[in-house]
Amino acid sequence: RKYGATTEDYEQLMTEQNGVCAACGNPETRKHASGRVNTLAMDHDHDTLELRGLLCHACNVALGWLKEDPNRIRGLLAYLLEWKPEIPPWEYQATQEGKA
Repeated sequence: RKYGATTEDYEQLMTEQNGVCAACGNPETRKHASGRVNTLAMDHDHDTLELRGLLCHACNVALGWLKEDPNRIRGLLAYLLEWKPEIPPWEYQATQEGKA
C-alpha cells in the first residue's frame, strides 16, 4: 500500500481512466530493464497524501519538476503556445474539457 491506497483503489482508477494517464490520456510507455512496461504512477497530494489519479512516468516527473505550481504550469503552457501557433489556446481548452 502507498498513500493509504489499496490494490483495489488502483484497479478502480485504472478502470475509471481507461488504463491511461489522467493528465495526457496516453498509456504508459516507460519500460523496466526486463522490457515490461511500467504501471501508471499513483499521483498524490504531498501535503494530505490524498490519491488524485494515475499518471504516466513523463507526466508524473514533469509535475514534480514543476513543483505542482499551477502558475508555473500555466506559464509554461502559455510559453509553448507562443511557439506552437498550430495549436490555438481555444482548441487546447476544448480538448481538455472532456478530462475531469
